[in-house]
Amino acid sequence: MNENQRTENFNSIRKQLESQGYRGEQHTISILKANIMAFVTAGPVAALCYMLFFYRKDSIEFDFPILGILLFYLAMFASLFVHEFLHGLTWSFYCKN
Repeated sequence: MNENQRTENFNSIRKQLESQGYRGEQHTISILKANIMAFVTAGPVAALCYMLFFYRKDSIEFDFPILGILLFYLAMFASLFVHEFLHGLTWSFYCKN
């Protein structure tokens, strides 16, 4: 689907929904603001994790045992599943049909 078809499809669906009583609002933010907000929200968490990690470690020596690597990938896969599940759950509540 090209850009014109996508825009026409969007406008058609929007008009149909507005005729059913829904109202549309347009909200946009700049890329700069999005990046700043990402830093503001994730930055303190990252800094806290960094401080806790080095507080618990006596040195900056890294060791990567096979079990640790497997647990890391397992945790990443599990959190990916939970993340996408939460998207689906949210969409199921707010996007009927």
